[in-house]
Amino acid sequence: MPDTQPEPDLKSNQPRMDFGAAVIFSALNAAVGGTKAAMDIRKNFQQAPPFETRVLDSVSQEGFHVITFGLKNNTQHGIYVESLSISRPESREAHENFTIKEHGMGTGKAYQEPDTYFPVSLSAFNDKTFFVRFSILSPKRQHVNAPYMLADFTISRLDQKQEEAEVRQEFRIRWNTNDE
Repeated sequence: MPDTQPEPDLKSNQPRMDFGAAVIFSALNAAVGGTKAAMDIRKNFQQAPPFETRVLDSVSQEGFHVITFGLKNNTQHGIYVESLSISRPESREAHENFTIKEHGMGTGKAYQEPDTYFPVSLSAFNDKTFFVRFSILSPKRQHVNAPYMLADFTISRLDQKQEEAEVRQEFRIRWNTNDE
């Protein structure tokens, strides 16, 4: 009789078994005898911040700057990204007109306004990639000395009493030669 057991649903919200850092480090220490290399790996792992932002790409296309951000939750608890603001370093005023599209949503999915996208959840030890799009800025007039902007992410960690924290990420903006 053939095995008719269904394939596991990997995207399910059912709890999954994680081995945890202590078990991994115990196995690593047993395998390499507590060597300096094992201790260095453990030290580097423990120093990872709970929430990381990455700037994966910055391009200009079709009259817009498009910045690709990667977010990573390095904790065993959930994190909510409550909001995002984009600003110029010289003014610190929020750039009010930007839209967001999550990576992997396909070409048919439209960009969304930030207030319809956020809050967004990052589950334990998970990451998310999305695009931020805003109108092309004039390189000659607005960013002569500083071709970068600031992204301020407001997050809530589900394992903390503190309601929200802000994480700032600088990012470079780029222009095509025909954007000038």
